[in-house]
Amino acid sequence: MTKFNAKQRNFIENAWNHGFSDRIIAKKLSVPYLVIYTYRRNLGLSVITVSENRYDTWIQLIEKGVSLEAIAEQYEVNPYSIKIMLWRKRSYSFREINKRILDDAKSKKAAVEDARLETKAPFSW
Repeated sequence: MTKFNAKQRNFIENAWNHGFSDRIIAKKLSVPYLVIYTYRRNLGLSVITVSENRYDTWIQLIEKGVSLEAIAEQYEVNPYSIKIMLWRKRSYSFREINKRILDDAKSKKAAVEDARLETKAPFSW
């Protein structure tokens, strides 16, 4: 078994906490896939846990405004797959999210408009 230094172990475990697959981690570290797989298994970390971490991370990124395309590129998946998996595994609706984002944008615009009105004098010279 390959021995990882502390920096590599930290990188690998952080990647699993963000839901990256063994395959992607192995590619980033230029090591065989089975080395990462074996390391994860030896730590007792299941692929289900990594997948759940992935869905949590995707939701956090989406709610921060990161595009599906950017997330898909990072995780080496199709953007449509992200939508499907989040709907199947978390009942996460993009329609609701898009509506909430639109409502937030409207409320921010209204707040800016209200602030602009409050700074104007009630009369003109």
